[in-house]
Amino acid sequence: LCPLAPSASQACAAALVSGSRDQTAKVWRTRPDKKDLEWVEDRVFARHDRYVTSLAASAPSEKFPEGLVYTGTVGGAIRVFSPAASAALHVDEEAHAGCVSALFISPTTGILVSGSWDCTFAPASMSERMSTSEEASRLSSVPGLKASPQMPKVRR
Repeated sequence: LCPLAPSASQACAAALVSGSRDQTAKVWRTRPDKKDLEWVEDRVFARHDRYVTSLAASAPSEKFPEGLVYTGTVGGAIRVFSPAASAALHVDEEAHAGCVSALFISPTTGILVSGSWDCTFAPASMSERMSTSEEASRLSSVPGLKASPQMPKVRR
């Protein structure tokens, strides 16, 4: 599960995104008209080819007022969705050679970083994937990612 910014039409509703072995990613929102916390399915994104194994959501921006949702799959693909639409805005079927086990969006740069069971992590901009991956040769996989305030700049 990952938190999602509230939509303009549902400003007071909380939202989460879930990914599943049923090959779907879904947006769930609370019902603001209820006193008790009740989650209802708001959107199902286009079906993925494999299990959805990782999720990330970007903060709202001028270009994407509801932010973006990123999904990674067991087959190595990464998809980008608008929370307001079911169809993917972008699909990278060959993002990794193994399961995409982690997705992280830097809050300062907006760069998406993906980690995989193929022992690599790869930074990507929203519009284009960088051409190189950093080899994480001492690891058997990349199970998670976190930013550090002293994180070095990525060379392009």
